[in-house]
Amino acid sequence: MPEPSGRFKPVDRCSWCGYDVASLGFPRLCPECGRDTRTRPPANRGIGIARVITGVVLLVAAAAAAVIAVILLLRNAPAAAIAPPVIVSIAAAATAIAALRAGRAG
Repeated sequence: MPEPSGRFKPVDRCSWCGYDVASLGFPRLCPECGRDTRTRPPANRGIGIARVITGVVLLVAAAAAAVIAVILLLRNAPAAAIAPPVIVSIAAAATAIAALRAGRAG
């Protein structure tokens, strides 16, 4: 396994917050977050209710903008009137996907 990049080895960092704990003795309680530096954060931490709400709201906005674009298209509106709802729909959907799939902090 190649040596990790950077100045510190992984064991010299708190696995919870990344604080440098190389100079600390045992027991290694991180002065930054107060956790035991030898334990690992759970791998299945939730993505947070705020992120889920943001993603759902953006998906609803994307669907609403798509419906508006279809209605304008059926009414034979000019392309200049149809383009903004289409752009908003695509942007909102992409942002919702990014919000829901974003990696965990830390």
